[in-house]
Amino acid sequence: DTVWGEGLIYKLMKGGIKGKILNWVRNYMSNRKIIVSVDGHFSDSISLNAGTAQGAVLSPLLFNLMLADIPSEEGITKHIYADDITITYSHNNIESVRTKLQKYLNLFVQWAETYGVIINPEKTFAQHYTRKRINCPIIRIKNKIIQYVKNQKLLGLIFDSPSLTWKPHIEYLKVDCTRRMNILKAMSSITWGSSTKVLRRFYIAYIRAKINYGAVIYGSAAKTHLNKLNVIQNSCMRLILGAFKTTPILSLEIVTFAIT
Repeated sequence: DTVWGEGLIYKLMKGGIKGKILNWVRNYMSNRKIIVSVDGHFSDSISLNAGTAQGAVLSPLLFNLMLADIPSEEGITKHIYADDITITYSHNNIESVRTKLQKYLNLFVQWAETYGVIINPEKTFAQHYTRKRINCPIIRIKNKIIQYVKNQKLLGLIFDSPSLTWKPHIEYLKVDCTRRMNILKAMSSITWGSSTKVLRRFYIAYIRAKINYGAVIYGSAAKTHLNKLNVIQNSCMRLILGAFKTTPILSLEIVTFAIT
């Protein structure tokens, strides 16, 4: 919604884009208007001075090109997904962490102001991962102190500080997958329920997929936390097969082809 058209054109030119393609993009970004329709009534047209067309196939590409030259700094790692930007830095000296991050944020703000990229300090958060009992470094963005949060969801994973135990994320999965398992339970009635094949497909697609997402990352959690998810998966396999609680877990996994 806020991509600066002229700034984008300038970046395309720097990247070697010229001629008809450049003119086409310039035309694509210019003279855009919107009209709101409610119950058959239309508003006056409003000219848009920034932004790409919502839902257009080309818009994500143009937005990515706008962010392609985000400043880099030695030791700083950037993780970018759409308009969510995460930066990380690791050091055993807390003052070095503060100095490095503050230096980068100053560069980032300068870059953003140059190209009309809007930064919302109210939606900017920080986390500090450490086993030591030390105060979090004060970091500012646009002269506002960045708030530290204990839990923060990033691309579906809940990161917890300062120890990064993954307990909050696993508790979230436990609650959500239990709700999904109740649907599986309703589908597994002996008299009118779905077949074993259908139940297994439902489990793999709707419950197992939820657990598998990000498992390569949160799988480092303590076994006491991970076992909470194993209990849910074992219950699901029993529902699929109509097995007793005394049935060995290994047998359930072999029959359902769902090794946990």
